Amino acid sequence: MTVKVENPGYGWYFANGTYTTSYSNNYTVSTGILIFNHTNNVGPFYVSPDGDDDNDGSKDHPFKSIQLAITAASKSENNSAVYIYNGTYNEGVLNIKNPINITGLGNVILNGENNHSIFNISGSNVNISNIVLVAVLD
Repeated sequence: MTVKVENPGYGWYFANGTYTTSYSNNYTVSTGILIFNHTNNVGPFYVSPDGDDDNDGSKDHPFKSIQLAITAASKSENNSAVYIYNGTYNEGVLNIKNPINITGLGNVILNGENNHSIFNISGSNVNISNIVLVAVLD
């Protein structure tokens, strides 16, 4: 069985066979479970309040979640850049373990959602620019 999957995002697909994606990648499934991930985009990765976490994080198909973009960038061998479009993001603590450049495009606000920190950085060479951090504590 061959099935064409358009713009695969994260997901579970329960069928045996060969899958061809719109990115010309082939996946063969023999166990009945296929997991797509966002490896088709090698970066940079983009985030928008109007994005979707089933997108590939490209400029034309941005993620909604900053953490997902950070995770995707940390797995990219070619590019560890994340660009965040104008908007307010409520994501809690963002974990960063690898070198990365995170840049706000426009008026970008990260709301720490009553946490004592917005970033948990355990790596080196982390650059964050043009982002307003807001941590309102009760």
